[in-house]
Amino acid sequence: MTEEILDWCKEQGYPVKASNFSHDRICEMAPSALKGIAPIHQAIKTNDMAVLEKMLSHDCNIEVRLEDGSQDLTPFLLACSELNAHAVNLLLAKGAKSDATDRTGKTGLHLCQSSKFEGRPVAKLLLKDPRAMALDVDAHDQFGMTAAHIAARVGDVRMLEYLLLDQHGKRVANANAQQQDGSTPLMVALKSNISNKKQVVDVLLRYSDLSVKNKNGEDAKKLAPREIRRHLDNKRPRRISESTTVVSGTSVETSEESCSGCKRHCPQLKDCKLALAESVFSPARKRPLRKYSDDLSSMAVGSSSSILQA
Repeated sequence: MTEEILDWCKEQGYPVKASNFSHDRICEMAPSALKGIAPIHQAIKTNDMAVLEKMLSHDCNIEVRLEDGSQDLTPFLLACSELNAHAVNLLLAKGAKSDATDRTGKTGLHLCQSSKFEGRPVAKLLLKDPRAMALDVDAHDQFGMTAAHIAARVGDVRMLEYLLLDQHGKRVANANAQQQDGSTPLMVALKSNISNKKQVVDVLLRYSDLSVKNKNGEDAKKLAPREIRRHLDNKRPRRISESTTVVSGTSVETSEESCSGCKRHCPQLKDCKLALAESVFSPARKRPLRKYSDDLSSMAVGSSSSILQA
């Protein structure tokens, strides 16, 4: 351990002269504010990435767990819970176990779900980075929840769109995964009190099987509030696959996420009437799905139009 790391540890309040002190160990003589927290954890908590990088440049135990009475997080799990994609990347490069779980069975993908709606950069690393392939996208914690269940519960629409999008080179979450009581993410959203329930349900309808029932024999329609129930019959078509949507024989490439067919996503196709991603709650949703306007009817079958992400 270098003098620079020791000086940083001392500034944080660690007793660096204690026997066997190291940045990758829990120090029993640490002050109460640092009890059960190894310096490597503290570097993540304080978002000091320069120090973390220096620590990781030396041999160290990168699976050391917090002993502060929380969830026994490894540095990798802590970085995920802190929504710190930089730290996650550094730890994956060092060989951190991406399939690690906390004491309740939550993976890093569970832990990056947040009501702040800022966990997507971490989720992208976990779902696309080859170094994180050991992580189970549909892992259930001890309560039976997957990451998709949590995203639905907190109302993170963009996270759900990313978790469920079938895109080349990315792993996909199961929209019909069930908790211990049989609830799917859609059922969780329907029973929630989130303010953006309609938007969350709208996303989940693209991917969910409405015939799935919970252990009480209830399906999504049974659980839906009155104002939403009548819309469930308007279930969206199957999800976009491999970042491509087939529309009347015409292949339309999308960017990283599904295109809504609107002017914001399709600035060069202003007359595009692609209704695939329209909300089932929109009054305008009366025209047929997956069709272009008459202005585009002359497009040759099989031609491709690139859609730019705004």
